Amino acid sequence: MANEGNGRLLGAMIGMIVAGMTDPSRLARGRTYARQGAVEDLEVLPGSITGDVQGSRPTPYHVTIGVGLADRFDNPTALVPDKRELRISCTCPDSPVLCKHAVAVMVAFSEEVVDDPELLGLLRGKPQRGSAPRAVVGSRMGGAPPAVETPAFDEAALDALRAFLGEPHHYAPTTVTTIAPPTAAWGELWAEMLADALDVLATELPPLPEL
Repeated sequence: MANEGNGRLLGAMIGMIVAGMTDPSRLARGRTYARQGAVEDLEVLPGSITGDVQGSRPTPYHVTIGVGLADRFDNPTALVPDKRELRISCTCPDSPVLCKHAVAVMVAFSEEVVDDPELLGLLRGKPQRGSAPRAVVGSRMGGAPPAVETPAFDEAALDALRAFLGEPHHYAPTTVTTIAPPTAAWGELWAEMLADALDVLATELPPLPEL
């Protein structure tokens, strides 16, 4: 029971650190990602936490969180890093700040610490007994998705399909402007992903040529 109490305290302390490092919007969206299981392959090593976060794009964003090692391990609460100690990077365009993907990884880590407080000691470099100095928490999505076999089509079938569909038509895309996020219940992951996709369309598409 004492170990469980320590885990809850440490997890809450990490959550407070995260809340103080970003704005309410990124914090809420990062928590949503973590709660909906978008954090995959969370790995804890001495001095670092890494994880992949499935956002609005097919390729997950990769988050790396670095922290210094501790000299003493007799006080578990002293192992919770200060925000000034954290070095955070993400492969998303929002990486200069604590983006929602980094928030998701930190929240997922804090939830794991609740169940296993020793993960915080591992992060800070506490010598481990009887195991390698690393912990792969795994995918919070429940494992890797099964491989999907791509069906094969012969040329005759493809020709018949082309004849049925007719000649393709090409349309020039119009200018995309930023719009308000879709209306949905707070915390629905599909709404967060759609909002991300709209942001990408509005800010990352190259300018259209003059016609």
